[in-house]
Amino acid sequence: MEKTAELFTPKAAAKMVGVDPELLKTWCNEFNIQTARTEGGHRRYSLDNIATLKEIRKKIQEQGLGYDEIRAWLNGEIEAFEPKPHQSELEKKMDKLLEEAEQQKQFREQQTQFQQALIQRLAMLEQQNKQLIEQNKQLIEQNRQLVEQNEQLKSLFGERDQFFLGSLKQSMEKTKKKRTGILAKLFSKE
Repeated sequence: MEKTAELFTPKAAAKMVGVDPELLKTWCNEFNIQTARTEGGHRRYSLDNIATLKEIRKKIQEQGLGYDEIRAWLNGEIEAFEPKPHQSELEKKMDKLLEEAEQQKQFREQQTQFQQALIQRLAMLEQQNKQLIEQNKQLIEQNRQLVEQNEQLKSLFGERDQFFLGSLKQSMEKTKKKRTGILAKLFSKE
């Protein structure tokens, strides 16, 4: 007695392959995959059918093959597939991404250099600012000292002027007394 192979319903087979049951039916029709049928005409999938369908899914989804290429592979017309143009497109995209990453890296390096130059310039300006503040403090102190000296000079000049005026007044009084004394002597009746 021959051992019958285990058969799976479309739903179970679709789950094993990883696609929708309707897609399994489409692939079976498109690629002429012979499946067992129940007395009612319903499809049943063998482990060989499922293995073939898994390979088809892999070649379509992962390698990007079209139905014509799958048919040729199933018919044994081609053994190895040429890489699809989309693979070279992926390579182009990768190259573009790498180029953009390199440009971003260069931009970041330029930004870093620019920021370092700014930091150095700011440090220099800060140092100059500190020097100017110190010079300003010195000038303010010198100005304060000059104002103080000016006040002292005013005070001294004021005292000198008072002394001079006092001396002048005394001198004038002495001269007046002397004149009065001389005139009085000259015009006196004695």
